Amino acid sequence: MILKHTGEAMDYLEQSLAIQSSMELVVALYDGMLRFLHQDVACA
Repeated sequence: MILKHTGEAMDYLEQSLAIQSSMELVVALYDGMLRFLHQDVACA
């Protein structure tokens, strides 16, 4: 998602979507790391 830099405050929906997208990215990164580590430990 591309955030607007027009100097105007984002409305509630845009702000909510930006936060949700950021949270989904963080969760996906942690999920990937945990899956990788779990697979690495299982193979060791």
